[in-house]
Amino acid sequence: MSVAALTSAITTLSVSQNSPLAAFFNSFPGFTYDPTVNAATEYRRLRRSHSGVSREDFNAAFESEFNARFAGDEDSEWDWTRLCELLDIEPMPPSKSQARKVRVSTLLR
Repeated sequence: MSVAALTSAITTLSVSQNSPLAAFFNSFPGFTYDPTVNAATEYRRLRRSHSGVSREDFNAAFESEFNARFAGDEDSEWDWTRLCELLDIEPMPPSKSQARKVRVSTLLR
């Protein structure tokens, strides 16, 4: 799974204005963040209007967003199942532990 595909999957979920990605983008005066657009696309648009934007800061915000949505609650089977659905993993793993293993192996491809 490519980073662009993963950012698209995350973008398909509703994004709160208090989310890590929203906080990152909204920290730049004059930039209007559109949470319905792929996060990588928004980052490229931000770089065109603001010089010196840190890729590391964007990556940290993206990682925080990912963790808040999918990895924040290790005991929540829904999070792992939802992630497998977004990544179009079939057949759906029957348990949380198997879903976590699939997620890791999918992201490492």
